[in-house]
Parts: sequence; C-alpha cells; structure tokens
Amino acid sequence: MPDRDTLADIVRQHVSYDHQQATVDAILAAGWQPPARVIESVDELDRLQSAQALTDARDRWESVVPAVIEDARGHIYERDVDNVESELSGGLPHAGWWKTGTDNEDYDSSTIPLPVKVLRRPLHGGEEITDDERSNW
Repeated sequence: MPDRDTLADIVRQHVSYDHQQATVDAILAAGWQPPARVIESVDELDRLQSAQALTDARDRWESVVPAVIEDARGHIYERDVDNVESELSGGLPHAGWWKTGTDNEDYDSSTIPLPVKVLRRPLHGGEEITDDERSNW
C-alpha cells in the first residue's frame, strides 16, 4: 500500500472528515514514512525482487532500481540485478545480494542474517510494485 494510503487510513480513524486531507498533507510534507518492512525468512527475501520479475522488467525495457536491505547485524546489501540469468537457470539457488562497502562481495539470501529491514523497496523488477504505482511514473 502506498505511504499516502497507509497514513490516510490512520488519520481517518482519529481526525474529523473536514481536516483529514490537510492533516495527511502536513504529515507527509514533514517527512513521515511508515515503518520499514521486516523480512524474516529466506523465501520471503528471495521474493522481494525475484530473478523472474527482474528479467520481465528488462524484457519490457524498464530500468531497474535494486532493493536495499539492512541485515540483523546492521550490514547493508543491494540486490544483485546483473546475475539473474544464473538464478533462473538454477545455478544460484537464492537471490544474489552485494554487501555495500565491499568490492561487490556476493551473498545469497540464505547467508544474510535475518531478520532484515527493507530500506529501499524495489522499483521495477520487484513484486511489491502495483500497476497503479507503475502508472504514476
């Protein structure tokens, strides 16, 4: 659900109808964001930005913005969007990730300490993007 809709649902429960829109606008302008999504399983992490979704996005000539996560130890990883063919062919059993601050050191979802927080949701190639969100680009 987009941030605005999440916030609007909360505001509707506590603010009179006449003031809801202005309240949501003011809170968003102040920089409010919902809490980060937490992923607790390898399967869920693999699905965050799947190899198939990335391949489909490339087939549609969409630029891909990789997901970014923070592991349980505070290390930051970016989705490896360059080796998805190996994932699809079965050469890699899990989604690949690059640990930031390294020389593109590769990890797969099964080696990242869980739970992880999603710091940047995937744009294109991510299963979280809805058709409504895509149409707003």
